[in-house]
Amino acid sequence: MKYTYVIVQAYTKQTVCLKNIKKFETLHMPPVSGFINREASVEKCSGGLHKDMLHAVVFAVDLFQLVEIYDRIGDQLFNNNVRFGINEMLGVDREICKTLKDEPDYFWYKNNGITILAEYNDMRYRSPETIFLDQIEADEEPEFSVINGAQTITASAKYFFELEYECAKTQDASKKKVLEAQSADSKRAMVMVRVICVPKEERALAKEISVALNRQKPVKIEDIVYTTPFVEKLADYLDRGIETGQTSFRIARRGDESLKNQQLELISFVRAVKACMGRPGEARSKSANELLKYNINDEGKYIFQQKDVFPDQWMEAEEEKDTVFQRFYGAAWFAWQISLKYDELRKQLKAEKADILTVIRNGKWYFTAALVQLLNGFSGVKGRAGAKGGDFTAFSYSLEMVESQLTEGIERFAALVEYYVNTSKNTEYWILIFLKRMTATKT
Repeated sequence: MKYTYVIVQAYTKQTVCLKNIKKFETLHMPPVSGFINREASVEKCSGGLHKDMLHAVVFAVDLFQLVEIYDRIGDQLFNNNVRFGINEMLGVDREICKTLKDEPDYFWYKNNGITILAEYNDMRYRSPETIFLDQIEADEEPEFSVINGAQTITASAKYFFELEYECAKTQDASKKKVLEAQSADSKRAMVMVRVICVPKEERALAKEISVALNRQKPVKIEDIVYTTPFVEKLADYLDRGIETGQTSFRIARRGDESLKNQQLELISFVRAVKACMGRPGEARSKSANELLKYNINDEGKYIFQQKDVFPDQWMEAEEEKDTVFQRFYGAAWFAWQISLKYDELRKQLKAEKADILTVIRNGKWYFTAALVQLLNGFSGVKGRAGAKGGDFTAFSYSLEMVESQLTEGIERFAALVEYYVNTSKNTEYWILIFLKRMTATKT
């Protein structure tokens, strides 16, 4: 359920300022020309703008001031923010609220800050400690906009609103006192603010700055999960193994191509492990957000939902790391290589029946799962009758050992699956039934 808080109030002329700025802790950026004295330069940029007409100041201010501005003028605060409205998927809002609650003094250090774009020629100081942003009439849009940091402000506003609401409704005096103390503590949070002044007639430049500040590479859930203790331990183990020749691959950060033929990204590793565990449907169709989903418990530990991929035994393993790794991940690199080879061969395969061709086009992870189980003696179909679970301790196959038979194997697999699927439209169900029967008969 998505919801928006609306604070109803009479909308009159509003004066918007940022106060309590510490003058001697403020950084004034010199104009583009490099001359502090405007009279010293009349040089223009290629677009015709005077180089000394761009101004910026950087300072720290208490975050609650920005929350109050947002409460007063609403989403108008983000009129020029090209990323405002992007869905929260990575738990950033939760972490913002957690820091406000538990570590408000660390907020400045854990946040990228706020950038405000003001559409006027120069910084408007009311006093050495107050920057005047605008005086907004009832039917006017503000002459300033937060172009970077909207999520910080909206998440913080939600946090303070809920805290205030909880405090207002409680009848317990001791609880109210605790909530009031929490609110006071949270309001100590400071945030870095950058105000950039661009003349109103230079709207194109203002938009260019806004787009440039929001063009950074998007952070995905795999980027966050890569930094968790579980994956750090796994990545370190594999990196050391590559150096000593003990392991055949490493898990790389997204975009890292340093060892092209000996690495795979985290989400690819997870899909390969899912196939090994007899979960080809999940390997094929689940999103990265589902496969890598986690919670953080009260002790600050990451708890992954996919326990077959992220088993507790790995974090507990020390001297027996080799044994635990082989048990859970011994076939992962093989499965990944098979999936790549399957993609390569799939383009060359033809079939007279359209249904068989459909299986070939969509059966990569199903074929990979079946092949791994076949070679592993069907001991890894986790959760099925008679199966031991995902144990690949004895798995020692490589792509080279089966490569010459893959084309024929894919064709036979597709024909056999098509035979089962003809009795039902639920393709995944029948493929899993097929795997189960293979498990039972070992044929």
